[in-house]
Amino acid sequence: MEEFLSTLDLNISRSTKAWMETGYQMAIANANAFLGYGAEDHRIMIVVLPQKGDGDLDVSMAGTSQKQIQSPELEGSVSIIVKTSEVVYRRFGDPNIYPYLHASLAFLHFLSSFPAAMYHLEGHYPWKLLALMLNTLLVSYSDYSRIEGEEFPRGDSNRPLPDDYALRGLLWTKEYFPNDWFTSRVDDDERYFEVPSMTEERKERILWLACRLSKSGRVLTYRNHQFGVTKEYDVEIGPAPQGGDAVMLESAPPLETFTNQPFLNEENEDDFMTAPVA
Repeated sequence: MEEFLSTLDLNISRSTKAWMETGYQMAIANANAFLGYGAEDHRIMIVVLPQKGDGDLDVSMAGTSQKQIQSPELEGSVSIIVKTSEVVYRRFGDPNIYPYLHASLAFLHFLSSFPAAMYHLEGHYPWKLLALMLNTLLVSYSDYSRIEGEEFPRGDSNRPLPDDYALRGLLWTKEYFPNDWFTSRVDDDERYFEVPSMTEERKERILWLACRLSKSGRVLTYRNHQFGVTKEYDVEIGPAPQGGDAVMLESAPPLETFTNQPFLNEENEDDFMTAPVA
């Protein structure tokens, strides 16, 4: 895994647009590994699947006793998700990583409904880096009502993104797409064809998912059109991994260049972090 991670950033740079498909496929594979590839006796699947014969059981709390139980397989899947994201989320301004970000947020949004499952990932995930990345997407976005509302944001094309077709039918996307989302007539050979307008549509979808995720108030926050993290996750971000050439965190611009709107009110200053940091 170390060899993979040490060359990942350079790989993304050299692949350019070709990494868009690689990115969402990678995010999907990592998510499915975390779910034990759907095995019903896997400790995470026990949490997210309805419990047979226990109709009154609160599914979100099912498997709470599993919290402290770890396994090499689960630890390995958490590690690859976290370490891959730590590399990808430092590539500010690179639209080729947006499909990875989209698929990852769709998975996190699903997991947020199952605290006992999210527990295994929550304490390790690079939330602060994610908040930084999300705020860079907000720089050129102003239609806040669309990402803050509950309605699924349909772009001008009103057709699925290439990543949508890859996400379709997965356990963790059953509640994500509108029922009619895949009814538009798109030829099979055009489903994975990327058109320029999709970049903005994907950005909007990412921001919409992030707003949904922030509503739990557990980790990610959203106030005054800026994302942040709760105090517990306002940690110092370590140096970028060696071996890549992306626009990494060390060269990220200060908050003032992202927005003129303050992230915090004075009374909330002790509870939330501002992002990005100098």
